[in-house]
Amino acid sequence: MLARADAVEQAARRLATGHLERVAISAPSTTVIDVVAPFVATLGPDDPLPSLVESRRRTSVDLLHEGADLVILTDAPPTGFGSVPIAALPLWVSVPRDHPWAERPSVDVAELTEAPVVVLAPEFAARRILDDALRAEGVDLVQVVEATHPRVAQALAAAGHGAAVVTDDPRFDLVGVPLARDGESVSIHLHAVWSSDHHAAEALAALAGRLAEFVARRYALPAS
Repeated sequence: MLARADAVEQAARRLATGHLERVAISAPSTTVIDVVAPFVATLGPDDPLPSLVESRRRTSVDLLHEGADLVILTDAPPTGFGSVPIAALPLWVSVPRDHPWAERPSVDVAELTEAPVVVLAPEFAARRILDDALRAEGVDLVQVVEATHPRVAQALAAAGHGAAVVTDDPRFDLVGVPLARDGESVSIHLHAVWSSDHHAAEALAALAGRLAEFVARRYALPAS
């Protein structure tokens, strides 16, 4: 009983001081694979022990009420929450190395109407951003293959079924060419968000800041 009371007392002190022993992070599957997991690999034994939850659906702050300490959003965070902008990463047009676009600095949205394109299902952020860019340009895709997963989309591109528009890092020996509109990169914006009243809000803010710094180094992004 004394040991249990001591453990409870220690836990109470950790809560009172904002100590974070474990952290549950929820993010879209692509972000978990290409961003969060590589960041976790840089953490040390003195850092919070992370658990990662992939979400195929649009990640929302609702997950903060379902056990997540930190969520990575692809939409602007709502007011009343703590948040840190992580990065603005380009949508990639992933093509084989012998594709005419492979050596290009970018591919314009309008050019996607001229060739077969592999897109993701509507629940993916990459698809929603692509659809918004197409509407803004006033064009529609003509030859379309829809994939149910980003890796499947890239596999289809590697098999010659079209250029895959994804946010994933290139795989299957594909080349990722940034998608552009009016000379500007079409990007996905990532934000780390947590509850302002979380007992370890300051620790979560510090961890989110480290994640942003890691992503900037990983993708050679300019300092914000």
